[in-house]
Amino acid sequence: MQGERQPGAGVLIHVERVARDAPSKTYRNIDPENIGLILDQIDHTILSIMTANPSVSITEISSESDLSIRIVRYHIEKLRKKNVISRESSKKAGRWIVNI
Repeated sequence: MQGERQPGAGVLIHVERVARDAPSKTYRNIDPENIGLILDQIDHTILSIMTANPSVSITEISSESDLSIRIVRYHIEKLRKKNVISRESSKKAGRWIVNI
């Protein structure tokens, strides 16, 4: 869906995600310079879990958030590409670093 320009208000963006029969719609007024930093509800859920327990595994995030492992991996990779999160040390003994 195309954003609508409003004077002095940036771009109006519509984001829709469906997670296990729970549709969520989010409308955000975003500054065009920060358009790459849009985080949806799933991203916020994952970041919240990582902040509470930095050594949490993807399987544990999946279990706590009631999302599939595949969805969690997709969003983690998206957050890594945007440099919102990073992993310190090894996969098993490491911890998540949230950069925002």
